[in-house]
Amino acid sequence: GQKPKGQPADVSGSSNIETQPDNSAKSDKTTRSSGDVAPAGGSTNSASSNGGSGTKSIEGLNVPGPKYFKGVVYRVQVLAVKPKPRTNPFSSINDISAGKFPDGYYRFFAGDYNSKAQAQSRKNSFKANGQDGFVQIFEDGILLPFGQKPKGQPADVSGSSNIEIQPDNSAKSD
Repeated sequence: GQKPKGQPADVSGSSNIETQPDNSAKSDKTTRSSGDVAPAGGSTNSASSNGGSGTKSIEGLNVPGPKYFKGVVYRVQVLAVKPKPRTNPFSSINDISAGKFPDGYYRFFAGDYNSKAQAQSRKNSFKANGQDGFVQIFEDGILLPFGQKPKGQPADVSGSSNIEIQPDNSAKSD
């Protein structure tokens, strides 16, 4: 099939638009995948999977993409799936984010935490309610391969856990 060029259209109002780091020079054809079958963790161990430059918001699901933070962010991954889901399976989770990653998987995350302990606590609350999940680590917007330790400092996610970087909304209302 043909892949659309450019950014997804805003079909839900400006509240779910986000600005990603520069992805204008990237091409899906340059990403590497180790195949269509993911290990139990849902990762293909591809260093090109990321929440910044290579991740695309999922068009039509009304779910924000993972936010870009400078530094280390922990998120609880609750789903990794191919093909694209038809609806948001986690509409009851207020801090859900999702994106299509360069390896072709659609991943859904809850929360943005600056410590592994906070993310583990959230994961445990999901588990208590019968929902599987595991902690994934992003560093400077890049999803680290499973098991890789981050090198940088924790991101400042305080006060911004549900706020996204908005593009220039030059359409002014009177």
